[in-house]
Amino acid sequence: MAVEACESKGEGFIEYYWSKPSDSMANLTIKKVSYVRLFEPWQWVIGTGVYLEDIEDDTHIRKLAMIEDLKTTIGKIRIGESGYFFIFDGKKDVLLHPYLMTSSPDSSYYFSALPIMDKIMKAAKTKDKTLRYSWLDPTSDDNQVNHPKKVFVAYYEPLDWYICASISEEEIKHPTTVLGRKILYFALIFIAFSAIVAFIMAENLARPLRNLMASVLRISNSQDEIDVKQIPVSGSTEMQSLSLSIRDMLRSIRQQKRNLLDAKVEVEESEKKYRMLFNSSGDAALMFKDFKITECNERALKILKGSREEVLGITLWDISPILQAKGIKSSDKAREIFKDAKVGFPMEFEWIHTNLAKELLNIDVTLTFLDKDKNVFLSTWRDVTAKKLAEKALRESEERYRFLVENSPTVFWIFNKEGDARYISSNITKVLGFTSEEIKGMTIHLWHSRIHRQDIENVIYRFNDLYEHNIPVDVSYRFINSKGKWIWLQEIARKDDEIFGNGYSFGLVTDITEKKVAEQKILQSMIKAEEDERSRIAKDLHDGVSPLLSAIKLFTQSMRDSKMEKMKIELSEKISYTVAEAIQSINEISANISPHILQNFGLVTAVESFAISICPSHGVSFTVDSDFSGRLPDDYEIALYRIAVELINNTLKYANAKKIQIVFSKLPIYVGMSYSDDGIGFDMEKTKEYSKSMGLFNMKNRTELLNGKFKLTSAPNAGTQAYIQFPLDTLL
Repeated sequence: MAVEACESKGEGFIEYYWSKPSDSMANLTIKKVSYVRLFEPWQWVIGTGVYLEDIEDDTHIRKLAMIEDLKTTIGKIRIGESGYFFIFDGKKDVLLHPYLMTSSPDSSYYFSALPIMDKIMKAAKTKDKTLRYSWLDPTSDDNQVNHPKKVFVAYYEPLDWYICASISEEEIKHPTTVLGRKILYFALIFIAFSAIVAFIMAENLARPLRNLMASVLRISNSQDEIDVKQIPVSGSTEMQSLSLSIRDMLRSIRQQKRNLLDAKVEVEESEKKYRMLFNSSGDAALMFKDFKITECNERALKILKGSREEVLGITLWDISPILQAKGIKSSDKAREIFKDAKVGFPMEFEWIHTNLAKELLNIDVTLTFLDKDKNVFLSTWRDVTAKKLAEKALRESEERYRFLVENSPTVFWIFNKEGDARYISSNITKVLGFTSEEIKGMTIHLWHSRIHRQDIENVIYRFNDLYEHNIPVDVSYRFINSKGKWIWLQEIARKDDEIFGNGYSFGLVTDITEKKVAEQKILQSMIKAEEDERSRIAKDLHDGVSPLLSAIKLFTQSMRDSKMEKMKIELSEKISYTVAEAIQSINEISANISPHILQNFGLVTAVESFAISICPSHGVSFTVDSDFSGRLPDDYEIALYRIAVELINNTLKYANAKKIQIVFSKLPIYVGMSYSDDGIGFDMEKTKEYSKSMGLFNMKNRTELLNGKFKLTSAPNAGTQAYIQFPLDTLL
């Protein structure tokens, strides 16, 4: 209501109901009137008001004073000879009458007047506002005679007064000009008096407010120090309270003004420090308004790979891919995060950005809402792209490690002397058939009970040396797996308190059952090869050397018995030839048994010597080439020589070849031999059928025992090729 009253004219009176405290401590809702006015410099509506009942009390006092004034003025005015004015109110209380100024029940005159008052009140509502009546005037000498009279009445509603002029009918017959003029003068005087009273009352209500507003306006326009004493304290109690409140407010404003001046200096200093921190921060810092970059530091420019002119003004969408992680749109995700940041809590999250070179960046972001009115956000960035790449590489490495562990035939474990397990790799189930939980649940004695009785003593001894003397363990033993089957295990263990903890050791357990079986087969094969070799030597001696020696014996005996000189000469030549043939056979047998030329002159010369001794007699040509000089370790030279001899013998026996080519080579990572012939070859699918007679199994095992690789290829009518390689690092 107050605002509406001030919108049109800037001021006005309003009526309303308001709670008024009372002595009974109960708040009563009383009608109230206020004068309000707009204070434009501050856009304040200031008002002062009073309760109507307080106005009525004040008005009653003023009415009494006014009635007393009317008694001394209007009460003495007469209309003609018998006319006079009188006033009574709506309660029929006589306020002014030259003859009747009491409403006491003792007054018979008062009671006789009551019916007339009712009629006068009704006449006030008629058009001519007059009433004729007969009046017995007790004040006259002829008080027993009714006098015809006429009364003119006017109702003044603001005071609830009936203002009357009474005159006898006889005097009305006189010229009415003088009478009317008197009535008019009386009405004007009364109206003017009432207006003055109303103005004084309104002025008393409004004047303190206008004075207060003028003082406030004067202070508001002044640039000097605020003096609260310029605010007047006057008017009603409510007005005085308002003035005192404004004084307190101005005191607070004066103090706030001083505080603001001090704060301005502090803000300027703080802004300098903030700017210095903003630009010197190790993290990138950017200001966003409506998703546009409005400010940034040098670190941000470095990350975005752009100049200040290029970066300022670009939007968040210009430095973000269309999609974030998990396929979420960057625009949708950003709006959601910025909305949450407005709640007042900094938001921390990961974001995929792009720099101006369109390179993808992984950024750790902290977003803080700074200014609600300007919609400004502070975003600090930390480039974690390198960290993310390292984490990715680590994850991939861990995945590869996990894959290798889970698919490795070797179990990794960490145990202490009492058998308490800190770690067991999950692939233990594949190796032993037990889960890691089952192994952890085993006591050391239960574990030992599954080791072969011929091996347990050695295992315990070796692990005691590990825990007591820190001597590494490398032991093989037989173990019963979960299926009750004996398998061979090789266990290697090391102890390092700094890495694995005090009293704990790290170990590797590998199932070497297949290796043990292969070694057994190789051993059996070697034994058989030795037996075969003995049989072959015996056969060569029996079939080759023994007949020659027998022939020599016969030739010698015949020559001794012969008496013919010519016969002796012939027998002597035969003996010499046979001896030479026997020597050749013995040399061949000797070469197969122990090639002394290999020990004295090396691999290449030994292979050439063997080829020369055997190939020409079979009509087969050969070449032996080498691209390295020097010697190899004895084990490797013997293995390559035996394989070369075996291949040559196979070619001569089965291939029907015309040419053999052997090449020894040395490369940065291995040394080896390649062998080829141009014989009839064979079907590789049937290799197993020939393996026993051709010695392929022996050649392959000789190679693998020295960590080498053996490869044989052949096809019908395509000859045979063999490749043998040994890692160079194993020869050092």
